[in-house]
Amino acid sequence: VERSRGLGDVYKRQKLYLLLVINEAGIPLISHSFTEEEMIDEVLVSGLISAIINFSSEVLGKGEETLRSINHEGKAVIVEKRGNVMGILVAEDENFEMRLELRQFLQRALDKLVSEQPIVRENDSEIISIIEEVFEKK
Repeated sequence: VERSRGLGDVYKRQKLYLLLVINEAGIPLISHSFTEEEMIDEVLVSGLISAIINFSSEVLGKGEETLRSINHEGKAVIVEKRGNVMGILVAEDENFEMRLELRQFLQRALDKLVSEQPIVRENDSEIISIIEEVFEKK
């Protein structure tokens, strides 16, 4: 899925790769790939994000603020925390619109998430419907 980068750059589209929602232990609750061409290991990404957040908490001190994004070699990992879960969106680049969409998704999907729930893939029509409404709108 490709998204617009903003009002000033309407014709330039941005690619989305992966959406993850993880619990406090770093276990993926939701995993959704936006592309068939490049598979990203959701367990690896969630483990990496959890490790970085734990490291930064130890080094920088524990607080309400947490890691917000990582940019590396043409990809951005956007992180949003809501309650006891974290939303992770892997995209071509980071922008404010995408962060708002990730927040909106978490707000709408949060009541459907239970921390013991297994990874949700293409079989949960309610979650897939929310993903399509939030991220895949044309």
